[in-house]
Amino acid sequence: MDNYIFYKRKSSDSEDKQILSLVSQDRVIKESISGFTSLHFVANFEESMSAKAPGRPKFNKMCELLEQGRAKFIICWQLNRLARNPVDGGRIIWLVQHYGVKIITPSKTYDFNDILLMYVEFAMSNQFINDLRKNTLRGLGDKLKSGIAPILAPIGYYNDVTKKQGLRDILIDEQRFSLVRKMWDLLLTGNYTPPRILDIATNKWGLRQRNGRKLSRSKIYELFRNMFYSGKFEYGGKLYQGIHKPMITIEEYEKAQKILGKRGSFKFRLSEHSFAFNNAMISCTCGSSITAHERYRKICPHCHLKYNSVVNEICPKCGTLAPEKTTYFCYYHCGRKVNPKCKQPSVKPKDLYDQIDKVISFLTLPEEFIHWALAKLRKSHEE
Repeated sequence: MDNYIFYKRKSSDSEDKQILSLVSQDRVIKESISGFTSLHFVANFEESMSAKAPGRPKFNKMCELLEQGRAKFIICWQLNRLARNPVDGGRIIWLVQHYGVKIITPSKTYDFNDILLMYVEFAMSNQFINDLRKNTLRGLGDKLKSGIAPILAPIGYYNDVTKKQGLRDILIDEQRFSLVRKMWDLLLTGNYTPPRILDIATNKWGLRQRNGRKLSRSKIYELFRNMFYSGKFEYGGKLYQGIHKPMITIEEYEKAQKILGKRGSFKFRLSEHSFAFNNAMISCTCGSSITAHERYRKICPHCHLKYNSVVNEICPKCGTLAPEKTTYFCYYHCGRKVNPKCKQPSVKPKDLYDQIDKVISFLTLPEEFIHWALAKLRKSHEE
């Protein structure tokens, strides 16, 4: 009796819009093998991810079982369920050619006599992905030139999904537009920190996102950094003039950035985050002050690229849809004012704290200094 493996895949990308669901694939596959009585089930793998690049964990696990000789048959709906890239396609062909693996689909069974046909079918699947990517980028370019931001609309606006893809612009959200504008007004006074504005908007005005959720602390900073509200938007490192209705002027946006401390000097600068050791240390290499910065980034689940979640709804590298989770990063690093080319690497706060604790553990205070300091404290307290 021969061992077999079920493999089903349905991508969330546009490549699989016309592909059967996993449940439907399962039904069709079982119907197609009803006449095979000598097959013994070993494993069932289901994946909901694109095959346009290598790295699918369940696909790799399946290949490992086949290489170990634990199964001789792959049963799937179509050959393109197994691979849409030359790396995975080549691996399947290698298994067929050198391990005697056979692939059963509802329309055909592939074995070592079908190697050339498999090369052709995998190449067609890969070309389909390449063409899809080109068409997507072409459509994206047209959208950018027309002034439509290819992003998930920030609060105060919404994406018009009633139009065809490529023509979907961003409209104002009548219910929230004026409330978000009032948040900008509070910031522009220079008297309110972003968390304080968030508290007022959430608890006094009842502001909620379109999904009914409250704005998070990280989102309020994203909001006030987002140039989209001024009528412009950044994408792929370039600045575009949008056709959407601006909420604030570009002058108000620049003033807000100065208040937040992003660039330039401002008489009254607010910064919600203060770093404990900013300018308290210097680089041992060039002598510049040690400073810190923080970033909120999305991490692509496919290629693991970290990118700005404010201006990108898809990964700039591989085109994967941005995940919901936003990750916070903070690092201490050389300010590079003395030597702009200083090669001292950055360090995470926890690692820096551990280093400081290690240094402090070797320090002791003289008894005379302790008595003097306590006397000063008592005197200060009495006064």
